[in-house]
Amino acid sequence: MSDELSAELGELISRHRVDNKKQAAIGGWAFAIGLVLGILAVVAIGGGDDHPRLGSGRASGFAAGLALCGLVIGGWYLFRALRAGSDEYIEVREHGLVHATRKISLWSWDLVSDVRLRHNDKAVSTGSGLGVHYWCTVLFKGGGRISFNGLTDRHVQLGKAILANVDLPVRLRPARKELRWWWLAIAAVCVGAGLWIVDYINSHPDTEQRIAHSNYTELVTVPGIGGTGITVLSIGLVVVGFGALFSLVMFVRAMVNRR
Repeated sequence: MSDELSAELGELISRHRVDNKKQAAIGGWAFAIGLVLGILAVVAIGGGDDHPRLGSGRASGFAAGLALCGLVIGGWYLFRALRAGSDEYIEVREHGLVHATRKISLWSWDLVSDVRLRHNDKAVSTGSGLGVHYWCTVLFKGGGRISFNGLTDRHVQLGKAILANVDLPVRLRPARKELRWWWLAIAAVCVGAGLWIVDYINSHPDTEQRIAHSNYTELVTVPGIGGTGITVLSIGLVVVGFGALFSLVMFVRAMVNRR
């Protein structure tokens, strides 16, 4: 059935498979590492006198920030791999494109409304292994889209074939650190700062002090943190909490709507 549908767009020029097994593996490792770091951070923050802490508040916050990055990046790779299935591919046909995931989508060349391409010729081996050195998004009239990265078979040739068949301005993006990754970094910093504040408050509990007088003993509660200090820390906790949530929303939005 898929071949019959694809035949509507004419002769097959090339087929490019997406390595979703590798995307799932990358996502699984990143998510697992993030989960382990998150558990360690929670244990460190929650450790009391009977449970020695694994590190200082700063170390716990740093681990929590890394955990957030691992969970978000891993979740993104897993989402892409699981959504498309194990047999995803893109076909360049004489009269259009075919995108096979769990369903078959077809577009003729005249339906292409925009092409956005980012290619880093000097990508390091890590970037190439993760597929982030190359990204192409093809938008179609009516709201459809195809997005593929460097984990797609012969992705450069696929991008060139698309450009050769469309008659419209193409947005070529220079290689640079994109803003979406800064949003994730800001979220990680906010989470780390928030956990450090919680750890600082927990490590400075109120204490009781006995003051002996001539006829009686007075029991006085000594606050671990003064009133001004707890107010500042509480405001800071609200600010970094909002910052983390806002940055995560902006990161997800940037990943979904790549510009």
